[in-house]
Amino acid sequence: MIEWDFTGQRADEIEAYLRAIEGGDDLRRQFGERSLDFIMRNYVRLAQIGQLEKSWLSTYVFTSHFQDAGFDKLKAIFDACDRSTLQGLSIPIDTSNRQQTKLSSPRRLKIVSRRVV
Repeated sequence: MIEWDFTGQRADEIEAYLRAIEGGDDLRRQFGERSLDFIMRNYVRLAQIGQLEKSWLSTYVFTSHFQDAGFDKLKAIFDACDRSTLQGLSIPIDTSNRQQTKLSSPRRLKIVSRRVV
């Protein structure tokens, strides 16, 4: 099996990643944008242990740019994913910050409530 690549991470971060992986956690939910670099360096290892799909899907969906990654790398990560597992996943969306708004003037939005509609 391929070894983990923890380049540039402190000992406490390494322990946190290992705990999250062992617990089957979504790395994007645990580590935010930092998950992208980790997954890109370790996608083969994550695929070997069946932990790639959940973390990759949420990381891919919630990342705004991939210019440093390149198409070939993105394709390789998707190719390493188990298709049926990937297709069976859904992304939990945090709706706690959604706000209902209405236009009160052409230049201003007014927050009406924090209730999700």
